[in-house]
Amino acid sequence: MNHSAITPTGNADLHELDRRYVFHPFTALGEHERGGAPVLMTGGDGVYLQDTTGRRYIDAMAGLWCVNVGYGRAELANAIKARKAAEEKIDRLEPELSELKASGKQTANLQKELDEAKLRITELEATPVAKSDDTYDYLIAEREKVEEECRRLQTELKEAKAQADDLQNTLHLVKAEAES
Repeated sequence: MNHSAITPTGNADLHELDRRYVFHPFTALGEHERGGAPVLMTGGDGVYLQDTTGRRYIDAMAGLWCVNVGYGRAELANAIKARKAAEEKIDRLEPELSELKASGKQTANLQKELDEAKLRITELEATPVAKSDDTYDYLIAEREKVEEECRRLQTELKEAKAQADDLQNTLHLVKAEAES
């Protein structure tokens, strides 16, 4: 731990700043106001705290106001940094995720249109008409148009599903990379 920045003059200033501006739980406030804290901590490392004189203490109170994992733990800082990097990578995926959601909506809409077109074919087939009737030629032409629409919708649906699958795979790969 490096405390070279704390000098006797600096310590006096720290004591005055502490006395004037820091609230210390479980401290007699009137006494603290008159004379300041008898001990002022200036640093920490692992389970230890260090005061302005350089004396080290085991921090037995850490669980009350802060974390009880200690101070200056590089492995915790590294874990937090890695987590932050993973979250940033996932945030950068937001456009792809939005595109995936839109693709899913497009797929659902195409599937609905296709189902409606197939229902229309069924309705046309169920319409009783004699071959000599003028309506027969109209129904045959209408059925051909609807069948063509079905083929077009099936192609679009297949393409939309493939695009959604590609986006989903990309999303999984990036998430896996971000979490590793």
